[in-house]
Amino acid sequence: MDTLNITLNCELAIRRLRLSDVTRTLWIDAICINQDNIQERNEQVQLMRSIYRGAYRVLVYLGEESTDSVNAMNFILDDHSRLGETCNRPPMGLGHGVLSSPQQVALDGLLERPWFERVWVLQEVWFAAEVEVLCGKHIVPWRALVYTSDYLNMNKKLHLTHAQIKPLPYVIQMQDKRISSRIGE
Repeated sequence: MDTLNITLNCELAIRRLRLSDVTRTLWIDAICINQDNIQERNEQVQLMRSIYRGAYRVLVYLGEESTDSVNAMNFILDDHSRLGETCNRPPMGLGHGVLSSPQQVALDGLLERPWFERVWVLQEVWFAAEVEVLCGKHIVPWRALVYTSDYLNMNKKLHLTHAQIKPLPYVIQMQDKRISSRIGE
């Protein structure tokens, strides 16, 4: 029997994503692409657009949960369930207190996870019809994460100087622009 060496994060993702009662097909690039073969990696990258476009759903695994990530995921779900995707929020922001609120701190921590630092993940969410974000056992729609992150970041801009604001991860900035352009169509 052959052994496949995978990272701990990949193992945790597989364990978290498997279903006990139904067969589930997963594309995991760390497994499906020989990461040691540069030519194969380059060839497979060219296929990613069609892979993600053809996927029923893309699952973004951010890792196992922590206290802060549970708070962040619950806040995103609550925000999304109250406001949906209409985002009819007050334009003046949430006030000074939210900048150090447990929700803001938790969301900032979630957005600092390694997945958000990877440039190539943009295609995972850009081409997919549906994206869900998993952190431990918690799941939120990608759009909910984008809307909540963008709104809280807008609030920061109202109460902090530009130099004090850490920009949102690139993948969220680009997805927010994509969503905005679709709404304006």
